[in-house]
Amino acid sequence: MNENEKNYVPGPEQDYVARALLNWLNEYPDFPERVTGIESEYLSGKTSMGLFAIEAAYKTAEYISGAYEAQYQFALQYRVATSGSVARLAAVEALGAIASWAEWRSGEMDDPPEIGAGKRAASVERTSPAVMVARNADGSEDYQILMVMAYSVNP
Repeated sequence: MNENEKNYVPGPEQDYVARALLNWLNEYPDFPERVTGIESEYLSGKTSMGLFAIEAAYKTAEYISGAYEAQYQFALQYRVATSGSVARLAAVEALGAIASWAEWRSGEMDDPPEIGAGKRAASVERTSPAVMVARNADGSEDYQILMVMAYSVNP
């Protein structure tokens, strides 16, 4: 295998990791007004949040024992009808607050997502600031923050 090629984890593992991460993020205690939770790969209406895979989960290190480290890159998106700079800043702050909570919970609180037997989430971290990524015809705007969950597998 070329050193630049990525070794992706099996499909069922990716699905399980994505579902576990979504369930864990939906435990966030302070969603913005009119957001009841985070959807998988979907933004609806004028106000919603979605979790989107950026790329398939891939191995970042492999060991002779069969154990490996991997990462799952994802985007959190927030669609909201804004009415100016104050609302735009509030949208950015909302995504930043969820990212901070995820970093705190997976780090200081040592309470990362439960991703299955033989697997351990090591961290959930943001890899970008929250930014506007789209302005829609209906007046809503989409904001996004990029994040990554690092995890290990010990079969």
